Amino acid sequence: MPGAQRIAQTTPDAGDLRREVRALTHRAHRMALAQVCATEAYEDRLAALFDAWMTTGDGRQRVVCFATAAQFGLDVRRYAESCRQAATCDGGEAVRMLYLAAARRLRSRWGEAARRLEIGDATVAAAARVRAMPATGESPLCTHCERLRHDSRRAGGHGALRPAGDLQWRSLGGSAMCETRAHQCMLCRTDWMRHRTGADPFVGWTISRRPR
Repeated sequence: MPGAQRIAQTTPDAGDLRREVRALTHRAHRMALAQVCATEAYEDRLAALFDAWMTTGDGRQRVVCFATAAQFGLDVRRYAESCRQAATCDGGEAVRMLYLAAARRLRSRWGEAARRLEIGDATVAAAARVRAMPATGESPLCTHCERLRHDSRRAGGHGALRPAGDLQWRSLGGSAMCETRAHQCMLCRTDWMRHRTGADPFVGWTISRRPR
């Protein structure tokens, strides 16, 4: 029995890992918000937290950190190889699958197309939003919401989002359930909906109402 317990502890299933990713997501989000100050942004605090965490812990813990950082949209590509080795040598099948999901997330986020979105040409972005305003009557999104619109699977959304409702659950068919919660941006007043399902370690964000 002790041996079986040790095996269970070192070979988690996918559900165990999803819970660990979510727990670390909540912890990182709370810590980053608590440490934000006038000279340091929410994303900078997140990056500092994960830089510290990625250098400690065993292989499984590093892979969980890697997946959580990928969910936040952080650039942790420099840790990819060490996490790949940890997942291959020290983890079970579920750990390897979590690593692969996070690696795909990073490739999607930091591929060539994503890099073009992140160049930050404020003039081009502002001009595009202004051109859209006469046709839609909508105010432009703030910079943070614009980035989230292009990369909608970031765990915490961004630092200016605040919950605007209670958790809600809806059925996706069969036993699959989706957890949703409304949020609003404190900068541009855009309403967002956060979606989370038990089958996916990564959350998703959709705009439910743009500012006018």
